[in-house]
Amino acid sequence: MADLNPNTNEPRYNFLNFSIIVTLFSFLILAMLLGGSVVYFQYLRYKSEAKTSKIEILGIAEEKVKYDKLTMAFVISKSGTDSSELNKQIDELTIKALDMLAKNAIKKENIQTVKNSYPDYSDQYKTNSNSDLGKVKKTIFDVRFTVKIDDLQNNLNLPNTLAKELTAIGVNQFDPYNYEITNQRAICDELKTDAIVDAHEKGVTQIKAIGGNEIVSTQIQAGGDSCTNFIYPIPFLVQDDKMMANPSQGQITTTEVVAGEKNITQQVTVTFEYR
Repeated sequence: MADLNPNTNEPRYNFLNFSIIVTLFSFLILAMLLGGSVVYFQYLRYKSEAKTSKIEILGIAEEKVKYDKLTMAFVISKSGTDSSELNKQIDELTIKALDMLAKNAIKKENIQTVKNSYPDYSDQYKTNSNSDLGKVKKTIFDVRFTVKIDDLQNNLNLPNTLAKELTAIGVNQFDPYNYEITNQRAICDELKTDAIVDAHEKGVTQIKAIGGNEIVSTQIQAGGDSCTNFIYPIPFLVQDDKMMANPSQGQITTTEVVAGEKNITQQVTVTFEYR
């Protein structure tokens, strides 16, 4: 007669059979997990040892923008032997230039001036010059202006107007125009991201086209860009006082202000490793 469980009055061997089945099932599950892990790690090892190939893709992004600001730099310069008179002339011309800039609505905080004086050695380099030992040395007095023009798109004629009026009062030299875009850094950062996306899309397409199945890794290298300030050639340089006194005896040309739009570009090179 089978031994009864005192709590259930059921045969005790039924409980033992159930325990054996659960144990065997657990061992089976564990064996399957271990076997699957071995297979998986072997697969990973195979993949890591499998040969890979590389491809380089150039990503490009660009955007057309308009210039917001322009900086002009110019110089009034005088050379001679009478330092007191030269200093006086430079001061008078500086006042004229400042009055002219104010008349054209240039803000005072957008104007900087630096005055200098230094020996004039130009005569020493003339090929036919005689000994300068007994001559009175010349001195150069000059004042450099730096002028910023805000809201350029609504004042495109202003730089050319200033250049002509400044030449008329005695400005000798104009430096390159320097153009600015207010949110240039933000535009460049966004374009760099767009260039990376462009390279990734091209890379995925080309890897599939040549039979690649998986991208293993990517490496990004910075490429060319046009995100620096924009500088254009020197408008003009007056080298002769005679030309300054009577411009009709010489020809003075100016570079027109660049209007319209400028293309800002960002490029990145992405190296894809794939198999």
